[in-house]
Amino acid sequence: TAVDALNGDLLWSSTLPRGGDVESLVPTLDGSGLIVTEGGSDFGVVRFDVRRGEVDWRTDRRAIRAASPDRTFAVSTGGVRADGAFVLSTETHVLTFDNTNGDITSATDWPQRMPIAEQFRVWPDGRVSREVAGEENAGILFDPANPDRGMRRLAGIPQSFSADGSLAALVANGERDAVVRLIDTKTLKDSSNHVGVRSTVSGVAWSPEGDSLALTGGNDVTIVNLSTMAPSPPIVGHSGAVEGLVFAGPGGDLVWTAGRDGTAVAFDVNGTLTPIAVRAADPRPYIGRTARSAPLGVYLEVHDGRTNRAFLTDLDTGDN
Repeated sequence: TAVDALNGDLLWSSTLPRGGDVESLVPTLDGSGLIVTEGGSDFGVVRFDVRRGEVDWRTDRRAIRAASPDRTFAVSTGGVRADGAFVLSTETHVLTFDNTNGDITSATDWPQRMPIAEQFRVWPDGRVSREVAGEENAGILFDPANPDRGMRRLAGIPQSFSADGSLAALVANGERDAVVRLIDTKTLKDSSNHVGVRSTVSGVAWSPEGDSLALTGGNDVTIVNLSTMAPSPPIVGHSGAVEGLVFAGPGGDLVWTAGRDGTAVAFDVNGTLTPIAVRAADPRPYIGRTARSAPLGVYLEVHDGRTNRAFLTDLDTGDN
């Protein structure tokens, strides 16, 4: 589904050709296409035309298995290199696609069999990283162009990169908090002080100007000013966990989020388009829904060992 970043109007909505799940959404560098990794038994890679929502091409599982023949049953999320090529991983290979027609242009063996990763990332220069299976806050870095160099371990899991490709944001999660570090992508050394946030972090987005990060790990968003490494107070707009976030709009002043509650929310992080207010409210929802015709919402809290209760909330006042 595509929406206008400024007013939220629905532009188009399309179904994946084989009816699979969306594993990742990656815009092409020129903004003309959207490359989607399609999961399910008939997995593949699809490119949509951003203006019309029509399929430009689809690379199916037969082509992927031909390039990665060692019993490939699934594909990872993907990403785009600085040259525009699309890259994803199977359990045995790193595959590179021509983003204009879907042809697989290269297949590089992983040094060892790698379970499909949730945190697979494509670096602007073509290197790839992911979490280490079975270890907390450990990442690995691999260069498909130089496979003989093997894999390099990282202290933290890479999540996002600056627009110029010079910096990477790495995350190390605790039980209820997290530390975010910035490293130089060439030297892999720290480039600034780290920032601590009072929640775990599952998503990181870099602003177009490179001066701030948007972080999420629950149902809120935190903005980090990179000149001071100071986090903002949490900004809440969802009644469930935030599943993804991205900077958008002509000036990059908006952070759009997709939530488990089935809604997409635009946060005006600079206060230039809409007013921002923070106030105390009763709800502490796990999941919920809002009414279409009245300012009311219903949500559930989750309690260990107790029956879940449903709450009705006045969305104008924040009172249950």
